[in-house]
Amino acid sequence: ELIFSDLESAITTLDTLDFSVTPEKAGRASKYAAEALYARAFLYYTGYYGKTELASVGATKDKALGYINDIINSGKFDLEANYGDNFLLSHEYGIESIFEISHMYKGADWGNGYMSEGNMQSLMMGPRFLDDKHALYSRGWSYGQVTQDLYESYDPADPRRSVCAITVEELAALDPKFTLSDKTFERGFQHTGIFNIKYTTKRKVNPDTGKADQEIDENTYGGAIEGTIGDPQVCNQENERIIRYADV
Repeated sequence: ELIFSDLESAITTLDTLDFSVTPEKAGRASKYAAEALYARAFLYYTGYYGKTELASVGATKDKALGYINDIINSGKFDLEANYGDNFLLSHEYGIESIFEISHMYKGADWGNGYMSEGNMQSLMMGPRFLDDKHALYSRGWSYGQVTQDLYESYDPADPRRSVCAITVEELAALDPKFTLSDKTFERGFQHTGIFNIKYTTKRKVNPDTGKADQEIDENTYGGAIEGTIGDPQVCNQENERIIRYADV
């Protein structure tokens, strides 16, 4: 009951933000984020508990649908033309994003990791390079690797497979500084040879050159990335996409 009542209060008080027009408000929850979360909560409640509504707070199917239609009819959101663009650093707060958690290289080093404003999840997923001079990804910890069975369950032509996972062989073909030798790469715990790249240690890539704008010197992390105050090994920049227009 509290979840639904809190969300209704948020819907009536939050701004109808448009991140493309008001970039300084990017990362803040909008009315549309609250509406989408209300619909998600309603689906969870009715599905998990086998109910049709929560009458005590007026949570009904019609109300949830009304909120969804308000998002659709606002004209502020659309699907990305390319599914993979949803998860690029250059498309944070993109046309498909209704709500995402903002992260940055700030506030953390090895002495105060819990002060991080970065994304630790992405850091966990990155390839376990032995240096930080690679073109597409910086060093990660190689957790959460994709299993062979899951990878092969997707058709090779399915764009979700290439957007969400990459094999070590594919990575070596894309990154001239990466080889399968023990000199540049270390196999992590429960190594499968397939990395999660939907959320990982991505670098910002210049669309004109196809190369990373900057490289991180392994001995001077902080000074090599514009605006960096923390160590990217504990402080990754990638935002978490919580609700996309596709979810609505």
